[in-house]
Amino acid sequence: MPTIEISLKDFKNLSKLNFNTLRLKKEFLTYLKADIEESKKGKLKVKLEDTNRPDLWSVEGLARSLKNIYGKPIKKYFLEKSGITVEVDKNLKNIRPYIACAVLKNVKIDEKFLQSIIQFQEKLSENYGRKRARVAVGVYDFDKIN
Repeated sequence: MPTIEISLKDFKNLSKLNFNTLRLKKEFLTYLKADIEESKKGKLKVKLEDTNRPDLWSVEGLARSLKNIYGKPIKKYFLEKSGITVEVDKNLKNIRPYIACAVLKNVKIDEKFLQSIIQFQEKLSENYGRKRARVAVGVYDFDKIN
């Protein structure tokens, strides 16, 4: 079962929910089949019991799901074709037979958000990717890709 570390401050800011005691924090997380393993210095270690919900493996995912449960408005995202093509070297077919890509625009990435992204991709690679034997996830600066 994945365990993630999140900032309590970020969780409160993102979820827009009012809670002050550890008991209430646990109550909120029960809806998501999660439990707080540790709480100190503004950080929560959250153990997630449902491995079928990788969308919860980040502070952003936890906050978004709780907002939805409590009827708070959540941001909607839209997909559109980019016209960008990805060329994969044919020698990689036996190593990584499938590829999926996305280009995100107008996203501000600060140090905290970058750490959250890295933690998320690590959890995906460890759990679904079987320690990168089956799946590997990467995040790259699009402006630096040829």
